[in-house]
Amino acid sequence: MAIFTSSSGVSKLDFDCESKAFALYCANERIQPSSVGGLGMLLLLAIVHMFRNQITDIAFL
Repeated sequence: MAIFTSSSGVSKLDFDCESKAFALYCANERIQPSSVGGLGMLLLLAIVHMFRNQITDIAFL
C-alpha cells in the first residue's frame, strides 16, 4: 500500500485494488473510511492479508 494525497489535501491509504480482499470495497469507493475505527479495520484486514500471502509463499517454497 502507498500513501497518497487526495485532491482535498488529506493523506489516505491507497490499498492495492487488485487484491481480492479490497476489490469490492475499492470498486464502491476509493478507501474513504467514515471514522478512525473504519480505518483501523482496513489496516487490520490489510495486515491479515499480508500475513496470508507470506504464509502461502513460505508453504510453496
